[in-house]
Amino acid sequence: MIFKKCKGCAQGRRNGTSCIIRQSNRSWHQVIKRVYRNEEEMSLNIPLSAYSGVKKEYIDDQGPPSEMPGINIVEIEEAIIQRVIKDVNLREELGRISRKLKGRKDLDIYTDGSLVVDSISGRDEKKMGVGWVLVDENSESSNFSFKCRIVDWPSSTRAELGTIWTAILVAPYEANIRVFTDSRAAIEGIQNFKGLTSIRSNFKTKNRSLISQIIDCCKTKMIKLELIKVKGHSKNIWNDKADSLAKEGLLSSLILEAQEVTTSSIRVTPLWRNKTIDCALRTFVNITTATVYETTWASLNSIKPVISSRLDDITNDQLNWENTWYTLKKLQGRKCTSFKKSNALMFRIKCINKLLPTKDICYQRSPAMYKSKTCIACIAGEESLEHLADCQIYQKIWERIEEFVMEALEAKLYDKWKVTNFGQELRRSFLGTSIEAKQIKRRLHIRGLTSIRLLEEIKEILGSRAKAKKTVCWFTELFWSNFHDRLWKFRCEVMAEWEKRNGIDLRAKKARLGKKRKSISNKNQANKENQSLMEEKSNVSSKNKEERIQKVADTKISRWIEVGSKDNWLSFKNN
Repeated sequence: MIFKKCKGCAQGRRNGTSCIIRQSNRSWHQVIKRVYRNEEEMSLNIPLSAYSGVKKEYIDDQGPPSEMPGINIVEIEEAIIQRVIKDVNLREELGRISRKLKGRKDLDIYTDGSLVVDSISGRDEKKMGVGWVLVDENSESSNFSFKCRIVDWPSSTRAELGTIWTAILVAPYEANIRVFTDSRAAIEGIQNFKGLTSIRSNFKTKNRSLISQIIDCCKTKMIKLELIKVKGHSKNIWNDKADSLAKEGLLSSLILEAQEVTTSSIRVTPLWRNKTIDCALRTFVNITTATVYETTWASLNSIKPVISSRLDDITNDQLNWENTWYTLKKLQGRKCTSFKKSNALMFRIKCINKLLPTKDICYQRSPAMYKSKTCIACIAGEESLEHLADCQIYQKIWERIEEFVMEALEAKLYDKWKVTNFGQELRRSFLGTSIEAKQIKRRLHIRGLTSIRLLEEIKEILGSRAKAKKTVCWFTELFWSNFHDRLWKFRCEVMAEWEKRNGIDLRAKKARLGKKRKSISNKNQANKENQSLMEEKSNVSSKNKEERIQKVADTKISRWIEVGSKDNWLSFKNN
């Protein structure tokens, strides 16, 4: 709507220099999204609900009627609801409740949020519902209650904050509200946010958009808000009703979606794919970057069988990736304080990615020098990382390794928790009983992989999930270190002797590498005419691959934001 500077009119001349309609600016209000000004004009973006159609004004009895658009000045409660609520049906429901509560000054409201996890197609999806009830002192039933769903960034605290926000939205102007909630985190989140002064600390806050909406609504409507903590599931009739409404809200067609509030100090809203980033901003940037890297890693040929198919009768969904990442992170970053730890970390990464220089890898790099992929120990098959677990020559070494690992693990359990008498049960769970089961577990353990089923078995033995997690992590560390010290080093010594007998030394390897580079250079010079075309095709192929990976990563991030679900091989933690 555009307003032009008044240059006089018939109505104004009849009454001198003033217009026939006057209204003090204190008696009206409207929430305006944006204002544009110049010397002659001013334009305002106002909600469509403010336009009430054409209204007839009669100047006098003799003159013809003039038609002019009328502006419906809505109450401040409805104006705020129209500005911050996207869902039309939700906006109408909140507006209806707001009109019925008009004029009430003291309100006691019990609020509750609900978070459930549904398993859909083998994946966990989180849903949130909100519900509140207005206390009626004269009866055990209330005429005013509300329920709906809330979307994005699922957490129990977010559901509680959404409930508090909807309760404040319908509250009358200058009302005194007591909100009873069983969420200490929601109360502390609102109280702590009020003291934040810097942009940096603001963008570190989780559920920032909801908390800022609550505070902004209280300021705009001059509401006196008191948050009171109550004990959940304490047979309080009003709290139980709020809990039931929140659970019913999980299936509601009304959808609550929070928008960011801009202030004089914070005029930007961080978005990702048109969704408000409602977690710590730096954390979100790190997660999106890591997801792209990890999606690229998951597309490698050595990792695809683990991620997308079955590995030794165990599916990807049954692998305990959390244990693998935790074991690696114990040697990463600031914790990597020596060359020994650095070498151990590189060895473990190579185990996971099947990059240890076994005979098949050596043959792939230099077929002319290594002639075949045959294992030099048993000469019965190709030497690969999996073959090391099955090779008959190494079986005695494996028995010693497993004995050392279990003895060290039992000693750790005794020193930490005084756990005894579970040795045989732990051996059966970690190592297996039959020869086939032992080989399957060895193949997994070489790559630092364990199953969720193993975690559950250890939990049953020790009686604690936390203890089971630590025990599985200790086992993985001990297995890797003993495999490196007792088998891999021995195998490398045998391989070095074999290379020496076959005239393969460091000088020959370097010479072979130099010839290979020279051959590639000569081939490039010979094909200079086709080189630009090949480079162009390579660039197009690389670009298509990057776009495909980015698309997959975006889908995973969207699922994390919307339903709180992520693939279990992704290393980042749920927010």
